[in-house]
Amino acid sequence: MQSTKQFGNWAENLIATYLRLTNFTILRHNYREFFGEIDIIARKQELIIFVEVKARRHQTDHMRALVGKIKQRKIALTAKNFLAQQPDYHAITARFDVALVIGSRMDYTIEYIQDAFQADE
Repeated sequence: MQSTKQFGNWAENLIATYLRLTNFTILRHNYREFFGEIDIIARKQELIIFVEVKARRHQTDHMRALVGKIKQRKIALTAKNFLAQQPDYHAITARFDVALVIGSRMDYTIEYIQDAFQADE
């Protein structure tokens, strides 16, 4: 049985592959700043997405609640900082997505939630 860290890394790689198959380009993996981390940053044309990946071995009733308000704020602040460092991204649309991976390497499901939350201004 793989460790929690290995399982999480596998889930992130699975979602990165999923995004590539839908014509996204992966810009960053595990982008870190002082105030937070974003699992995957990807781009397709004029859309940039900031993706939080959550992996669980078993389905629970509160899967959609795994990214709470505090985590959302940290992701939004980190995304704002990332965009500020990219001068050619000024006219781009940003979106915050959450990817839920449930199961194991042999038997899993993906629930991909586009526009899962909005950045507070």
